[in-house]
Amino acid sequence: MSLYITRNTIGDVHERVVSHIRRHGDKILTENNELTLEIRNVDLTVASPFDEPRISPSCFMGKLGFDEYAKALVFGYKPGTNFEYDYHTRLRAWGSGKQNDGVVTYKGDNPSNVFYKDGTTDQIDYIIKKLKENTTSRRAIATTWIAPIDENRVDVPCLQLVQCMIRNGKLEMFVVFRSEDMLSGFGQNAYGLTALQKYIADDIDISVGPYHHYVISAHIYHVRDSHELGRFPE
Repeated sequence: MSLYITRNTIGDVHERVVSHIRRHGDKILTENNELTLEIRNVDLTVASPFDEPRISPSCFMGKLGFDEYAKALVFGYKPGTNFEYDYHTRLRAWGSGKQNDGVVTYKGDNPSNVFYKDGTTDQIDYIIKKLKENTTSRRAIATTWIAPIDENRVDVPCLQLVQCMIRNGKLEMFVVFRSEDMLSGFGQNAYGLTALQKYIADDIDISVGPYHHYVISAHIYHVRDSHELGRFPE
C-alpha cells in the first residue's frame, strides 16, 4: 500500500501519517522480533515547513529537545558524544574516521580492515557550492550509506539521501529514508532536516520552499510505544 500526504506543516503531516498507519498498516514482525504496523512507499510533502505547528502537540518531546536535535544535525554534537553513526557526521564530516565513515578500501570480513582517506568531505558544503554554480543543477546530493561499513553493522542509517533543488526561486529539499519510525522519529527528523534546508537556503540567499520526505518502510511500534501512540489523534 502506498500513501501520499501533502499538508502545510510538519505537525499536521506527522499526525496524519501516524493515524493512517495505525488504521491501515500491515502487521510486520521485524528482524529484531518487534511488532510493527507498516506502510510502504510513503510520499510526504510539507508545503510550508516553517509554518506552525512545526511540532505536533501530541509529541512526547518538547521544543527544546527538537531544537537541540536540529542544532546537532546541522552543526554537530558536543565533543565526547559518541554514536555508531549520526547524520551530521555522515553528511558534513565524511572521511573523519571518527565513526568509520571515511572508507577508501575494504578487505575481508573484519570491519577493522578498513582504510581511511586523509581529510574530510562536507557534502552540505558541496550542495551549497553546486547550487551557487548552477541554480538548475540536479546534482546537489548527499548520501549516508557506506556499503563496506554498514553491511557489517547492526545499527545503520535510516536516512539514505538528501537532495536539494532550486525551483521557482526557492530551495526545495528531498530526503529518502529506507526505514523510519513515524511515531517517534518522523517529527524530529523532519524538524532537523528542515533546519538544514534553511541553513542551505540562507547561505545561498534564497527562500525555503517545500520539503519532500520519502519513506520506503514507514512504520510504528504500536505495541512497544502504545502509550505514546495514545497521545496521537486517531
